[in-house]
Amino acid sequence: MAFVPVYSFSGIQERSETVALVEIPFEFLVGDVRFPPGCYGLEFCEIPGMLSLRKAGEHTPGVLVQAIPGQHSNLPKELIFYCNGGSYYLAHVYGGY
Repeated sequence: MAFVPVYSFSGIQERSETVALVEIPFEFLVGDVRFPPGCYGLEFCEIPGMLSLRKAGEHTPGVLVQAIPGQHSNLPKELIFYCNGGSYYLAHVYGGY
């Protein structure tokens, strides 16, 4: 298992804005889609319990990831990855939706 902390928050004015940025230092998978290392943005979406993740600065559609609510904030705190066979799989985002 790997934990990657979220390092930057923006002000939340609209639920479609990027609310957090995270630097992911390794290649990872969401479902069967492979993503390179880099900076990614998290955004609220219209589906309860989910956030959208996409490469920072890109305007491509994001992938949906499960968000586990935090105790003191609705902002994301860390991404949790499972590791299997040398590959990292994004499991969920802790603390945000």
